[in-house]
Amino acid sequence: MMEVEFDILNMDGWISSVASNNLCSIKILDCIPWQGIGGQARFSLTSNNGSKVLKEISQHPDISSIEAEELNDGTIHGSVGMRNCGLIRTILSSGCFLELASSEGDGIVRMKITSGSEGSIPALIKKLDEMGLIVEIRRLSRMRAEPRLNRHQEELVKRALDEGYYDIPRRITAKQLAEKCDVATSTLRESLVRAERAALKKYLEINDEH
Repeated sequence: MMEVEFDILNMDGWISSVASNNLCSIKILDCIPWQGIGGQARFSLTSNNGSKVLKEISQHPDISSIEAEELNDGTIHGSVGMRNCGLIRTILSSGCFLELASSEGDGIVRMKITSGSEGSIPALIKKLDEMGLIVEIRRLSRMRAEPRLNRHQEELVKRALDEGYYDIPRRITAKQLAEKCDVATSTLRESLVRAERAALKKYLEINDEH
């Protein structure tokens, strides 16, 4: 599998606009399609005025819902529901996976993508070009194998399912779940993101076989 990092110079969306308006850093840690043309994403942000940034995110026309909490280190983690998330569908339909997206307040969206099959990355770049997006590739390399979940991480994922973390609406927040599991919230989030990514990759591999 290959990994590519590239910049989108003219992406018009909530990430780039909110980051630019507030000169802050916003990262998309995970994103999945949701309910028709919509999507859900986990994000983190660093800002001197987090409450103002969250308010602007919640009022952006792309956003249908938002949940967020501030961690002890001052960063804010949360999730958003998006009314339209065509980009993640373009990525997945090209046989690729989104590893990370970010904007640092300069209007540029930086993305890290891994390929799921031969020719996936060229197919994705072509589709982005057809969408009118200006893409500058920064790095292309062979992806290192991602470590599997260890037993403790698997237990955290099972506990998240049992406690209703994945229910809609959620019955427990990440912070509450971390306290019950006696782990740091950041540790819990890392385990859940790894599990979600692995499950999505497996799901797409199975469906490609049929």
